[in-house]
Amino acid sequence: MSIMVKDIADYLATKGIGTVTVDLFYGSEPSSPNDCITVYEYGGSPPDLQAELEFPGLQVRARNDSYTSAREKLGAIQTALEQIGNEYDPTLAEGITINGTFYPSIKAVSGVLPLREDESERTILVQNYTVMKGR
Repeated sequence: MSIMVKDIADYLATKGIGTVTVDLFYGSEPSSPNDCITVYEYGGSPPDLQAELEFPGLQVRARNDSYTSAREKLGAIQTALEQIGNEYDPTLAEGITINGTFYPSIKAVSGVLPLREDESERTILVQNYTVMKGR
């Protein structure tokens, strides 16, 4: 069984978004570098046991010295994630398999949200997604 946040970080790395453990992280955000992306999971919707699907929540967090740069990075991430599958009809979805787990679709459920500035005055923006994930 793969870990969703690692899978998503690995996928984003293949799309040129960053390099895992250099400026692209999952589960925990380090204090450096200043400009980075971190992928978190949170409680989503209940699983569909008959269809063998789970629906975890995904939050992508961009930290950057520049608001504009953080915003642009989240735009590139949304484009990359929403290329996966067809959120309206999973039977039509091509989806993608990452590290052995099938992901029929990933869909943004919020726009980009300003979270805060941290103690080093770096901008932190987030965007939330619902993930359709095979069990």
